[in-house]
Amino acid sequence: MPYLEPYPDDLFVPGRKHLFFLAHFDDEAPYAGLIRRLQNLGAQVHIAWLTNGDGLAYQDNADPLEYAASRKSESLCAASVMGVPRQRLHFLDHSEIEIYRSFTLLPDSGDAMKFFGAISEEVEARVRAIHPDVLWVLAFQGGQPEHDLSHLFAVSAARAIGTRHIFEMPEYEYTILLPFRFRPWLRAKPIHEILLSDEEYRIKQAVVECYPTQKGLIQAFLKVVSTITTLAGPFARGLDMDAFLGREVFAPVPPDRDYTRSPHISQLFDYMFDDYKGIPIRFNRTISVIARNLLKVHSTSGR
Repeated sequence: MPYLEPYPDDLFVPGRKHLFFLAHFDDEAPYAGLIRRLQNLGAQVHIAWLTNGDGLAYQDNADPLEYAASRKSESLCAASVMGVPRQRLHFLDHSEIEIYRSFTLLPDSGDAMKFFGAISEEVEARVRAIHPDVLWVLAFQGGQPEHDLSHLFAVSAARAIGTRHIFEMPEYEYTILLPFRFRPWLRAKPIHEILLSDEEYRIKQAVVECYPTQKGLIQAFLKVVSTITTLAGPFARGLDMDAFLGREVFAPVPPDRDYTRSPHISQLFDYMFDDYKGIPIRFNRTISVIARNLLKVHSTSGR
Protein backbone atom coordinates (compact mmCIF):
# COMPACT_ATOMS: atom_id res chain seq x y z
CA MET A 1 0.00 0.00 0.00
CA PRO A 2 1.13 3.62 -0.46
CA TYR A 3 2.68 5.15 2.63
CA LEU A 4 3.03 8.73 3.78
CA GLU A 5 6.47 10.28 3.61
CA PRO A 6 7.52 13.88 4.36
CA TYR A 7 7.82 15.99 1.24
CA PRO A 8 11.29 17.30 0.30
CA ASP A 9 12.61 20.07 2.55
CA ASP A 10 13.24 22.35 -0.41
CA LEU A 11 9.77 22.01 -1.95
CA PHE A 12 8.24 25.15 -0.45
CA VAL A 13 11.31 27.36 -0.62
CA PRO A 14 10.37 30.94 -1.62
CA GLY A 15 11.41 31.96 -5.12
CA ARG A 16 11.24 28.47 -6.62
CA LYS A 17 9.56 28.24 -10.01
CA HIS A 18 6.65 25.78 -10.15
CA LEU A 19 4.79 24.72 -13.28
CA PHE A 20 1.40 23.03 -13.06
CA PHE A 21 0.97 21.43 -16.48
CA LEU A 22 -2.66 20.30 -16.78
CA ALA A 23 -5.00 18.90 -19.39
CA HIS A 24 -8.22 20.84 -18.83
CA PHE A 25 -9.55 24.01 -17.30
CA ASP A 26 -10.71 23.01 -13.78
CA ASP A 27 -8.00 20.32 -13.32
CA GLU A 28 -6.37 22.75 -10.91
CA ALA A 29 -9.44 22.91 -8.63
CA PRO A 30 -8.62 19.80 -6.52
CA TYR A 31 -5.17 21.31 -5.83
CA ALA A 32 -6.14 24.94 -5.39
CA GLY A 33 -5.02 24.80 -1.76
CA LEU A 34 -1.54 23.67 -2.79
CA ILE A 35 -1.30 26.40 -5.42
CA ARG A 36 -2.46 29.01 -2.92
CA ARG A 37 0.12 27.85 -0.38
CA LEU A 38 2.91 28.17 -2.93
CA GLN A 39 1.70 31.66 -3.83
CA ASN A 40 1.55 32.71 -0.18
CA LEU A 41 5.11 31.44 0.36
CA GLY A 42 6.48 33.55 -2.48
CA ALA A 43 6.96 30.84 -5.11
CA GLN A 44 6.69 31.71 -8.78
CA VAL A 45 3.70 29.64 -9.91
CA HIS A 46 2.89 29.01 -13.57
CA ILE A 47 -0.16 27.11 -14.82
CA ALA A 48 -0.41 25.66 -18.34
CA TRP A 49 -3.44 23.97 -19.86
CA LEU A 50 -3.05 21.66 -22.85
CA THR A 51 -6.59 21.87 -24.21
CA ASN A 52 -9.00 24.66 -25.06
CA GLY A 53 -11.99 23.27 -23.13
CA ASP A 54 -14.30 22.53 -26.06
CA GLY A 55 -14.73 18.84 -25.22
CA LEU A 56 -18.24 18.97 -23.75
CA ALA A 57 -19.63 21.54 -26.17
CA TYR A 58 -21.84 19.13 -28.11
CA GLN A 59 -23.09 17.54 -24.90
CA ASP A 60 -24.31 21.01 -23.86
CA ASN A 61 -25.60 21.79 -27.38
CA ALA A 62 -23.16 24.69 -27.60
CA ASP A 63 -20.91 26.06 -30.31
CA PRO A 64 -17.42 24.63 -29.63
CA LEU A 65 -15.64 27.97 -30.02
CA GLU A 66 -18.08 29.79 -27.75
CA TYR A 67 -17.97 26.98 -25.21
CA ALA A 68 -14.15 26.99 -25.23
CA ALA A 69 -14.16 30.75 -24.66
CA SER A 70 -16.46 30.38 -21.65
CA ARG A 71 -14.22 27.65 -20.19
CA LYS A 72 -11.16 29.86 -20.59
CA SER A 73 -12.90 32.73 -18.79
CA GLU A 74 -13.62 30.32 -15.93
CA SER A 75 -9.93 29.43 -15.71
CA LEU A 76 -9.04 33.11 -15.54
CA CYS A 77 -11.47 33.47 -12.64
CA ALA A 78 -9.88 30.49 -10.86
CA ALA A 79 -6.36 31.80 -11.34
CA SER A 80 -7.36 35.21 -10.02
CA VAL A 81 -8.87 33.63 -6.90
CA MET A 82 -5.66 31.66 -6.29
CA GLY A 83 -3.55 34.77 -6.86
CA VAL A 84 -1.70 33.55 -9.97
CA PRO A 85 -1.05 36.54 -12.28
CA ARG A 86 -2.19 36.47 -15.91
CA GLN A 87 1.35 36.56 -17.29
CA ARG A 88 2.04 33.18 -15.65
CA LEU A 89 -0.91 31.45 -17.31
CA HIS A 90 -0.19 29.49 -20.48
CA PHE A 91 -2.89 28.36 -22.90
CA LEU A 92 -1.86 25.83 -25.53
CA ASP A 93 -5.47 25.76 -26.80
CA HIS A 94 -5.55 22.34 -28.47
CA SER A 95 -9.07 21.23 -29.30
CA GLU A 96 -10.26 18.32 -27.19
CA ILE A 97 -12.57 17.35 -30.02
CA GLU A 98 -9.66 17.13 -32.44
CA ILE A 99 -7.52 15.23 -29.94
CA TYR A 100 -10.24 12.63 -29.49
CA ARG A 101 -10.81 12.38 -33.23
CA SER A 102 -7.08 11.83 -33.73
CA PHE A 103 -7.04 9.19 -30.99
CA THR A 104 -9.46 7.10 -33.04
CA LEU A 105 -7.16 7.23 -36.09
CA LEU A 106 -4.28 5.60 -34.22
CA PRO A 107 -2.22 3.48 -34.57
CA ASP A 108 -2.45 3.40 -38.37
CA SER A 109 -2.62 7.08 -39.33
CA GLY A 110 0.64 8.86 -40.05
CA ASP A 111 -1.21 12.19 -39.94
CA ALA A 112 -2.50 11.47 -36.43
CA MET A 113 1.01 10.56 -35.30
CA LYS A 114 2.35 13.81 -36.75
CA PHE A 115 -0.47 15.67 -34.97
CA PHE A 116 0.56 14.29 -31.59
CA GLY A 117 4.24 14.72 -32.41
CA ALA A 118 3.67 18.42 -33.05
CA ILE A 119 1.85 18.79 -29.72
CA SER A 120 4.72 17.05 -27.94
CA GLU A 121 7.22 19.47 -29.49
CA GLU A 122 5.09 22.45 -28.47
CA VAL A 123 4.82 21.17 -24.89
CA GLU A 124 8.58 20.68 -24.71
CA ALA A 125 9.21 24.18 -26.04
CA ARG A 126 6.86 25.65 -23.44
CA VAL A 127 8.37 23.68 -20.57
CA ARG A 128 11.88 24.66 -21.70
CA ALA A 129 10.87 28.33 -21.87
CA ILE A 130 9.44 28.28 -18.33
CA HIS A 131 12.24 25.99 -17.05
CA PRO A 132 10.58 25.08 -13.74
CA ASP A 133 12.35 23.88 -10.62
CA VAL A 134 9.26 21.79 -9.87
CA LEU A 135 6.82 20.25 -12.34
CA TRP A 136 3.32 19.23 -11.23
CA VAL A 137 1.27 16.98 -13.52
CA LEU A 138 -1.90 14.96 -13.31
CA ALA A 139 -1.28 11.39 -12.21
CA PHE A 140 -0.80 8.76 -14.91
CA GLN A 141 -3.87 6.76 -13.90
CA GLY A 142 -5.64 5.43 -16.96
CA GLY A 143 -8.63 7.44 -15.83
CA GLN A 144 -8.83 10.05 -18.61
CA PRO A 145 -6.78 9.98 -21.84
CA GLU A 146 -6.01 13.70 -22.02
CA HIS A 147 -4.80 13.61 -18.41
CA ASP A 148 -2.35 10.87 -19.36
CA LEU A 149 -1.38 12.65 -22.59
CA SER A 150 -0.53 15.91 -20.83
CA HIS A 151 1.40 13.97 -18.18
CA LEU A 152 3.39 12.04 -20.78
CA PHE A 153 4.44 15.09 -22.79
CA ALA A 154 5.21 17.35 -19.80
CA VAL A 155 7.22 14.72 -17.90
CA SER A 156 9.18 13.87 -21.04
CA ALA A 157 10.05 17.55 -21.48
CA ALA A 158 10.97 18.03 -17.82
CA ARG A 159 13.23 14.98 -17.89
CA ALA A 160 14.99 16.42 -20.93
CA ILE A 161 15.88 19.66 -19.14
CA GLY A 162 16.70 18.05 -15.78
CA THR A 163 13.83 19.42 -13.69
CA ARG A 164 14.68 18.77 -10.03
CA HIS A 165 11.27 17.63 -8.76
CA ILE A 166 8.40 16.08 -10.73
CA PHE A 167 5.19 15.28 -8.87
CA GLU A 168 1.90 13.75 -9.95
CA MET A 169 -1.51 14.59 -8.51
CA PRO A 170 -4.37 12.06 -8.67
CA GLU A 171 -7.68 13.16 -10.17
CA TYR A 172 -9.91 10.13 -10.77
CA GLU A 173 -10.23 6.69 -12.32
CA TYR A 174 -12.78 3.90 -12.72
CA THR A 175 -15.02 6.63 -14.17
CA ILE A 176 -15.11 8.81 -11.03
CA LEU A 177 -15.29 6.07 -8.40
CA LEU A 178 -11.81 6.89 -7.06
CA PRO A 179 -11.61 10.69 -6.85
CA PHE A 180 -8.51 12.71 -5.87
CA ARG A 181 -6.58 9.77 -4.37
CA PHE A 182 -4.10 7.10 -5.40
CA ARG A 183 -5.34 3.52 -5.41
CA PRO A 184 -4.90 2.26 -1.83
CA TRP A 185 -4.00 -1.24 -3.02
CA LEU A 186 -1.00 -0.13 -5.09
CA ARG A 187 2.32 -1.69 -4.17
CA ALA A 188 4.24 0.31 -1.61
CA LYS A 189 5.11 3.77 -2.90
CA PRO A 190 5.73 7.04 -1.08
CA ILE A 191 3.07 9.73 -1.20
CA HIS A 192 3.06 13.20 0.30
CA GLU A 193 0.21 15.26 1.68
CA ILE A 194 -0.63 18.74 2.84
CA LEU A 195 -3.48 19.64 5.19
CA LEU A 196 -5.12 22.88 4.13
CA SER A 197 -5.46 25.88 6.38
CA ASP A 198 -8.88 27.50 6.71
CA GLU A 199 -7.83 30.19 4.24
CA GLU A 200 -6.54 27.66 1.71
CA TYR A 201 -9.75 25.65 1.98
CA ARG A 202 -11.88 28.77 1.43
CA ILE A 203 -9.83 29.53 -1.67
CA LYS A 204 -10.41 25.98 -2.93
CA GLN A 205 -14.17 26.36 -2.47
CA ALA A 206 -14.09 29.72 -4.28
CA VAL A 207 -12.18 28.18 -7.21
CA VAL A 208 -14.90 25.55 -7.62
CA GLU A 209 -17.47 28.35 -7.86
CA CYS A 210 -15.54 29.75 -10.86
CA TYR A 211 -16.66 26.76 -12.97
CA PRO A 212 -20.46 26.95 -13.47
CA THR A 213 -20.23 25.00 -16.75
CA GLN A 214 -18.87 22.04 -14.78
CA LYS A 215 -21.45 22.14 -12.00
CA GLY A 216 -22.94 18.76 -12.91
CA LEU A 217 -19.56 17.01 -12.97
CA ILE A 218 -18.45 18.65 -9.73
CA GLN A 219 -21.66 17.58 -7.99
CA ALA A 220 -21.11 14.01 -9.21
CA PHE A 221 -17.61 14.04 -7.71
CA LEU A 222 -18.86 15.43 -4.42
CA LYS A 223 -21.58 12.79 -4.27
CA VAL A 224 -18.92 10.08 -4.59
CA VAL A 225 -16.78 11.78 -1.92
CA SER A 226 -19.81 11.96 0.38
CA THR A 227 -20.41 8.23 -0.08
CA ILE A 228 -16.74 7.42 0.56
CA THR A 229 -16.58 9.46 3.76
CA THR A 230 -19.90 8.07 5.02
CA LEU A 231 -18.79 4.47 4.48
CA ALA A 232 -15.38 5.15 6.02
CA GLY A 233 -16.84 6.95 9.03
CA PRO A 234 -16.91 3.96 11.42
CA PHE A 235 -13.26 3.19 10.60
CA ALA A 236 -11.77 6.68 10.31
CA ARG A 237 -12.90 8.90 13.15
CA GLY A 238 -13.34 12.52 12.15
CA LEU A 239 -13.36 11.85 8.40
CA ASP A 240 -16.03 13.90 6.67
CA MET A 241 -16.24 15.68 3.33
CA ASP A 242 -14.39 18.77 4.56
CA ALA A 243 -11.60 16.63 6.02
CA PHE A 244 -11.35 14.63 2.80
CA LEU A 245 -11.22 17.70 0.55
CA GLY A 246 -8.96 19.56 2.98
CA ARG A 247 -6.20 17.01 2.40
CA GLU A 248 -4.29 17.18 -0.90
CA VAL A 249 -1.97 14.35 -1.89
CA PHE A 250 0.78 13.99 -4.47
CA ALA A 251 3.69 11.68 -5.20
CA PRO A 252 7.02 11.75 -7.05
CA VAL A 253 6.79 10.46 -10.61
CA PRO A 254 8.83 7.23 -10.84
CA PRO A 255 11.84 7.76 -13.13
CA ASP A 256 11.53 4.23 -14.56
CA ARG A 257 7.80 4.20 -15.35
CA ASP A 258 6.92 2.37 -18.57
CA TYR A 259 4.41 4.59 -20.33
CA THR A 260 3.73 1.98 -23.00
CA ARG A 261 2.02 -0.27 -20.41
CA SER A 262 -1.46 0.24 -18.99
CA PRO A 263 -1.60 1.56 -15.42
CA HIS A 264 -4.27 -1.07 -14.66
CA ILE A 265 -4.13 -4.84 -14.44
CA SER A 266 -6.53 -4.92 -17.39
CA GLN A 267 -7.05 -2.31 -20.09
CA LEU A 268 -10.78 -2.76 -19.59
CA PHE A 269 -10.39 -0.34 -16.68
CA ASP A 270 -8.64 2.35 -18.77
CA TYR A 271 -10.74 5.33 -19.90
CA MET A 272 -13.99 3.61 -18.98
CA PHE A 273 -16.85 4.85 -21.21
CA ASP A 274 -14.55 7.33 -22.97
CA ASP A 275 -15.31 7.43 -26.69
CA TYR A 276 -15.44 9.61 -29.78
CA LYS A 277 -18.72 9.28 -31.68
CA GLY A 278 -19.18 5.79 -30.34
CA ILE A 279 -15.58 4.64 -30.96
CA PRO A 280 -14.01 3.59 -27.60
CA ILE A 281 -10.69 5.14 -26.60
CA ARG A 282 -8.26 2.32 -25.77
CA PHE A 283 -4.91 2.74 -24.01
CA ASN A 284 -3.05 0.28 -26.24
CA ARG A 285 -4.22 2.11 -29.39
CA THR A 286 -3.57 5.65 -28.14
CA ILE A 287 -1.28 6.61 -25.23
CA SER A 288 0.82 3.44 -25.53
CA VAL A 289 1.39 4.10 -29.24
CA ILE A 290 2.22 7.77 -28.64
CA ALA A 291 4.63 6.87 -25.81
CA ARG A 292 6.38 4.29 -27.98
CA ASN A 293 6.79 6.84 -30.77
CA LEU A 294 8.08 9.42 -28.28
CA LEU A 295 10.74 6.97 -27.12
CA LYS A 296 11.72 6.36 -30.73
CA VAL A 297 12.04 10.11 -31.40
CA HIS A 298 14.22 10.55 -28.31
CA SER A 299 16.47 7.63 -29.17
CA THR A 300 17.06 8.88 -32.71
CA SER A 301 17.74 12.42 -31.50
CA GLY A 302 20.29 11.19 -28.95
CA ARG A 303 18.34 12.29 -25.87
